[in-house]
Amino acid sequence: MTAPAAPRPIPKPEHCTADRLPDFVDLEDAPQLGPIALLQAALHVTSTMLDAQHSSVASVREAVAYEPHYPAVLLGRLVCDRCRELSELLVCYRTALNVQDQDDFDGSPF
Repeated sequence: MTAPAAPRPIPKPEHCTADRLPDFVDLEDAPQLGPIALLQAALHVTSTMLDAQHSSVASVREAVAYEPHYPAVLLGRLVCDRCRELSELLVCYRTALNVQDQDDFDGSPF
């Protein structure tokens, strides 16, 4: 007869990160993560589609130099740049929330 296996430890849930959508526990702790996740998804789709639409130029500088008569190309590049910047800012915010949560938890239930 073999000895019963030791119970497996319950894994600690991951904190919500930029590459993982918030779950119920995340949203209960920080409800602002819901709209932030939606905004990040919208920013990603917007910049991806504008990149595809205006793939003839890779930067604002190229748009000004090579497509001066097509303001949509320049504006598309600018929107893509702002989408990426805002997305990076949201990642920093989500990371800061995660760090704050860890700092607040000292192991005490009170």
